[in-house]
Amino acid sequence: MVSREVTINNNVGLHARPATFFIQKANSYKSSIWVEKDDRRVNAKSLLGVLSLGIVKGMTITLHADGADEAEAIEGLATLIDTGFSDTAKSEVGPIMDKNLKLYDLAIKDFLADSAPEHDLIMMHNLENSIDELTKEAQNNHVNRLRAKECNTETGIIFVQLMHDLERVGDHSYNIGWLSNAEGATVRELE
Repeated sequence: MVSREVTINNNVGLHARPATFFIQKANSYKSSIWVEKDDRRVNAKSLLGVLSLGIVKGMTITLHADGADEAEAIEGLATLIDTGFSDTAKSEVGPIMDKNLKLYDLAIKDFLADSAPEHDLIMMHNLENSIDELTKEAQNNHVNRLRAKECNTETGIIFVQLMHDLERVGDHSYNIGWLSNAEGATVRELE
């Protein structure tokens, strides 16, 4: 088992979006990983567990890992906490997540109603296209930040994966919405 203390430098601590990035990184390792604060230990791969610790800026936490890649896991997570995402990268994630939530909510509403009015289908199409455009823009901006050495490769890999995952969420939500098409279409033709 490997352990390491780290101090949270992120302005909002490990809350909401930063915690999501942390969880995604923790899940990329095979080892069992825990976060400990004030003698309370939670699974580092559990969003609710990490959020329940109420970790804010300036707090010191202890990371524990046990398994085949334990040293790599501790190093990777400590690096993420130390460097984090730039404010620019964080600002790019927000609008994509917001559009994904709107698209998902609309798609599920129509799916449960077994009906998708034309205006909903148009809105879902526009949201999905907007997600695609914002994702491409964020990825291009990320490449520029890497070239300018404004971010590091470790967090860059997580950012690119996050962008890919958010784009896929939009695609899946769009497909769910189309399953509710009042015209009877069950599968949309892939573009």
